[in-house]
Amino acid sequence: MTDSTIDSKIRPSATVVLLRAESEGPELLLVKRHPDTAFGNTWAFPGGVVEEGDAAAACDGLSAAAADDLLDTQSGLAYLSAAARELFEETGVLLTSSGAFPANLENRRQQLNEGTLAWSEWLDEAQLRIDCTELHYFSYWVTPEGLGKRFATRFFLSRMPEGQQARHCGNELTDSAWLTAKQALDQHRRGDMAMIFPTLKTLEWLAGFDSAAAAIEAADRLAATGVVKMLPKAVVVDGERRILLPGDAGYAAA
Repeated sequence: MTDSTIDSKIRPSATVVLLRAESEGPELLLVKRHPDTAFGNTWAFPGGVVEEGDAAAACDGLSAAAADDLLDTQSGLAYLSAAARELFEETGVLLTSSGAFPANLENRRQQLNEGTLAWSEWLDEAQLRIDCTELHYFSYWVTPEGLGKRFATRFFLSRMPEGQQARHCGNELTDSAWLTAKQALDQHRRGDMAMIFPTLKTLEWLAGFDSAAAAIEAADRLAATGVVKMLPKAVVVDGERRILLPGDAGYAAA
């Protein structure tokens, strides 16, 4: 899958921050990556690389043109489809606008993970459609230059669907946890949860909301005004290494 807005060597990806309402504030689902995967042994959000067949998946609530406009790309629906697919493959949570789930849901999830079943074909066969209205675009991160593997990742917020349970897969993921953003940041500071920079910045942003609804409303405002592409740059100031983001002083010259 290619995207004309980014370098061909950078892999388009999609990530979903799954939220659920709790008395202490919104909790989000964090998953631990297998040591042999990209960003192995770190805690992150469910997600992965956009695949060729993702663009063919049926999406309710958003046209192809609207998706392209929302994400400022020529392949908007592919990102949305990849987000829903990766969420299902990694956690078993299915964002669908259809009423009934097929009885063999877990078997189909395993086949998708093994690569023996095509996502769009299965959705057609099961008469399922992705509910794209449940994917709220809010952030866009590109891996800095100089790293071996680079990704252009669109981040989406989504509510945990009622009646479903999240269960991490046992291949790409080794663990999972529901935590508030503040709890996750505390665990990271104590050294209990390794995280990469975009995950940390996302948690810091989410820590400012006291409800899932408030976070989603903020995400929709960001999407409406235009999400800024975050391409971090590392600089050394007075002997100290710092990470600069668009809008920071000195970013353009770095």
